[in-house]
Amino acid sequence: MDFLQTAKVLRFLRLSEYEARVYVSLVTEGASEARKLSVECGVPRTKVYTMLKKLMKRGLVFELPDEPRKFAPESPAKAFETYLLHLKNETHTRVASLMESRQALSLREEAYKKARSNVTPQREEVWIVRGRSRVARNSSNRKSGKGSRSTLC
Repeated sequence: MDFLQTAKVLRFLRLSEYEARVYVSLVTEGASEARKLSVECGVPRTKVYTMLKKLMKRGLVFELPDEPRKFAPESPAKAFETYLLHLKNETHTRVASLMESRQALSLREEAYKKARSNVTPQREEVWIVRGRSRVARNSSNRKSGKGSRSTLC
């Protein structure tokens, strides 16, 4: 699997493109300084430290106690086992939250149906009547109660 394919797999695992590039470079080249890492993986130097910090939070990278600062990757198998467990737990939490939201929405749906049953939609009609005789006839029908309300213009 080449660099770009590996980076695609890592992006599927919810790593950003830059995070994936940094991690793949560390795994491929070994421990490295941020400046050298930037050149190797094509991530701007100003972004490398941010990506390394994120990768350290996820347990994919650790900092070596050297001067200048160096970073090294965790074993891919160990790191991704931990990371996948984290994703599994996060997904479980999201599903539980969605289920709670679904219950709340079903209660709102019942309230909606109850409120809707008390409302009867009213239909307004607009008639265009041309000619004096038709206007007079229509207006007399409205006055006698055959229509609900009318406005003559």
